[in-house]
Amino acid sequence: MSSSSQAQGIPIPPAGDLFATLHASCAQLAKANNININLANAKTFLSSTLTPELYADRVAHSFHPLPLRFDSQIDHINLLAVRALLNFGSGYRAELKQLTGRGAWDNIQFLVLAMHLDAHPLDAQRMHSVTASELAMLANVPTHIDAPSPIAGVTVSEPSPLVPFLNLLAQTLNDTGKILLDRGFMSLGQFVMSTIGQSRSAATLVAALASTFPAFRDVASLPGAPDKPVYLLKKAQFLAMDLYFSLPNVQAVHWVDIADVGIPSDNVIPSVLVHLGILELPADFLPSSHDVGPITVSFEKMAALRAASVHAVKEMTPMLQYEPKFTVVLGSVIWAWAKVGDNRAKIPRLTLKDTCMF
Repeated sequence: MSSSSQAQGIPIPPAGDLFATLHASCAQLAKANNININLANAKTFLSSTLTPELYADRVAHSFHPLPLRFDSQIDHINLLAVRALLNFGSGYRAELKQLTGRGAWDNIQFLVLAMHLDAHPLDAQRMHSVTASELAMLANVPTHIDAPSPIAGVTVSEPSPLVPFLNLLAQTLNDTGKILLDRGFMSLGQFVMSTIGQSRSAATLVAALASTFPAFRDVASLPGAPDKPVYLLKKAQFLAMDLYFSLPNVQAVHWVDIADVGIPSDNVIPSVLVHLGILELPADFLPSSHDVGPITVSFEKMAALRAASVHAVKEMTPMLQYEPKFTVVLGSVIWAWAKVGDNRAKIPRLTLKDTCMF
């Protein structure tokens, strides 16, 4: 697998080949790790568990419109783009829930809205200069907690377990802001608009984001073969999906290739597919004894699980009996289904810290 430094040397395919290469590479990584897709279990889920009513409901609630009015279209696109950039932190979900009462996605949503409403414009300069302490205040995330001391009844202040998460947020914003400034862009939204032009191609946007910004370069490689890349590109594809469904009246983001976009594979969709028996893993792939608490896995295994999920959901899409029959929509529906009723409590959550990809 590739480390973050190695990832920078992995070329991103040209837009015309991007999605086909992405899906093929994910299938190869799943096969290399002996992860199989149980199509019978997939069919059962799609035909019985996923009723027409549930599918329609999940489609309606799978996308995330912003509860705001914008002065301009580019301001709207900019906020969606920054939200996609920061759409990570799943490895800190337990700590976030404990200390803020919100999960990773809700904390990112809270932070992005706070930054938008702040006195400072959410432009490249602001991204480049913002600090972890400022982000903590905006998101209302504690940087210190009270901990027991050796003296009975006395507590001491110590750094919050969320400090690494805050630092990762700040580094991601700082690095992305610097690249934007170096290239002459005033905001991430301006970069997005200048990239897509009149192409109406999601692949053009995804390829440009992954080629330009390390925080969007979500890639791995086949075991023992660093020259054979695997493309996951979760956040870039999430943004493409988000633009398509959030801005239905904007022709520039009404992608002609929306049916080819892969799922934004994080930790939730693999957790669901393993739980449902749709992904069949080698016997020793995960810890043999675990409850419904988080299951910490290595970068290599998480990449394999995420890639297998991309492949599995693409294979499941032709089985869909309902519209729209888009792979990216089915992935979002599965993600949302994991949070319905008591599903959230029953599904062991795969987790990995110290990544800005999911």
